[in-house]
Amino acid sequence: MPTRIRQIEYYRLWPGNGGDSGTWDTDFVAIPAETPDERIEGAVQKAVAKIKWRDEPPILTGVYSAPELEEEEEEDRG
Repeated sequence: MPTRIRQIEYYRLWPGNGGDSGTWDTDFVAIPAETPDERIEGAVQKAVAKIKWRDEPPILTGVYSAPELEEEEEEDRG
């Protein structure tokens, strides 16, 4: 039986060029669905650490939005 996953939106910050304060965006990363809420940040950091960045990796990442698991399951069905 495949492991259920939970999509978490996380933010990424890259350093600026020549005095710029930097740029940021968000993306999604999959973590195990059974991850307790208090461990989501750590699970996201672990998943992000495995990403093979094409260019320079972001200097900071973190959880931007973590939908409730029930909400995510309803969206998947609908």
